[in-house]
This record gives sequence, structure tokens and C-alpha cells, in this order.
Amino acid sequence: MKRIFAFGLIISNIFLSSDLFAQDYSDPIFSPFEGKMYKLPLIKQKTKHGTKVSVQEYFSDTVFSYRVLEEEVEFETFLVAEQDSRDGFPGYEQYKTKFGFVLESSVTIKATACFELSLNSDDGSRLWIDDALVVNNDGSHGMKVKKDSIVLNQGTYGAQLWYFQGYPVKMGFIFDARAVGPPSACPVEDEITALKSLVLESNFFFEVNESALRPEAEKEIEQIILGFGGKNPKTISVIGHTDAKGSADHNQKLSLLRANNIIDLLRTQEA
Repeated sequence: MKRIFAFGLIISNIFLSSDLFAQDYSDPIFSPFEGKMYKLPLIKQKTKHGTKVSVQEYFSDTVFSYRVLEEEVEFETFLVAEQDSRDGFPGYEQYKTKFGFVLESSVTIKATACFELSLNSDDGSRLWIDDALVVNNDGSHGMKVKKDSIVLNQGTYGAQLWYFQGYPVKMGFIFDARAVGPPSACPVEDEITALKSLVLESNFFFEVNESALRPEAEKEIEQIILGFGGKNPKTISVIGHTDAKGSADHNQKLSLLRANNIIDLLRTQEA
């Protein structure tokens, strides 16, 4: 049975200068976040003394193969202040550690503006808008804030939110989204008309079951970089994928190797 919990709503408009009063820059409106709760897997990690088995301290793109704890979860908003994880996650108190949510929503923008998106979590969290990773607060850590400012045009976008709790003794998750003013209020060189994501076919860039980039793939990536026109993007997120063949562990390692090889090539182009 689906259960809906509202933990609070953070609403605030920040006016940076007097000229912003000429227009009402509304906060983004998110529909309820719906999705599933997953069990975090155990993985082998290298140490100075060999290897150990521990909880995976991040969400990978194999998350949808994790064991499902709750088939249907829904949240209106997230305002879970730092608390003792032994009390369990509000609404799901039976779950105290080693779990995570993968949730989808839509966000409506009433007027083109600059928006600040913030994730404050213990442990990791991520936020996507239209398949572009906007805020990355991933990893195993105490309550920590990550935020970014972006320009969005009037319209409706898809959104995805990930949060996981790996270890005791604390947990917490606060999601905040607010308008801060006109597009010029965002710390970017040019006005962003929309978030973009670029999907590249793996079978063009890699041989089957291989992580090394094909020569023609290297040339294609170089052309993509030239297409930036000398402007340095603030963030580039590279996500590796594989087909469904092979074990989940093998595919995870292969996808990470593929992504890392693309990152290495991008770094050689920085100069």
C-alpha cells in the first residue's frame, strides 16, 4: 500500500537587488516524488591489508538491479533534520541503515529565472533535471550541503532524486529549491536556455565487453569539445552503460571503466 508523507516545505524568495522587484520570480513547483526504496549492496573494497566487504557508499547506475525493499513510496517534500538513524527513516522506521530511495518527479517553472537547488544529506544524495546531474552530494558522509544555481526557461521538466543512508548513527535529508532572481543572477557567462544532456551510443565508442575507446570515438569526443566554442562548462557528468549481458558486478566495473576512460580523454583536452 502506498504511503504519503510530507516532511515540510521550504519556501523563500531571495531578492538580490531592487530591480528584481519588477517581476515575481516564483519558486519551482515539484510534483510528489514517487519511486522505490532499495537495499544497498555489499561490495569488496581494497584496503592496505587486502580486501574487505562493506556497504556500497554511493549509488551506481546499476541501482535498478538492487533488492527492492518498498515497491511504492511517495513524498511531497523532504525536510528530515539530522537525527539518530536508530529511530529509522520517518514513515519507514523499520529501515535504519543500508537503504536508499530512487524517486521521480516533474518540476514546473512559471517564469524563466535563476534557481538555487540544494541537497543537505547524511549520507549521499543526487538531483537530476531532465537527465542532467545538477547537484551531486554523493558518498558516505555526515550532514553536508551541496548546492548549485541554474537557469531554467518557463515550462515543465523531468526530475529525479536519489538519497541513501549507509551507516549509523545519523541520518537526514533536506531538499530545497528556490528562485533567486532573473537569469543574470546566476553565476554563469551566458544565459542557459535549457538543460541539455548528450546520449552517446556505447556500441560506437567501445567494442563489445571492452572499456578502451575506439579511435573513431576519440575523434568524435574531440569534436564535441570543439563544439563548446572555447567556453568551459561548469560541470560535465559522464555516465557509463553496458548491455544486460553478464553479471551485475561485471557490468558495473565495465561501465565505470568506460566512464573513466572518457573522463581521462576530456582531461587531456583541458589545455
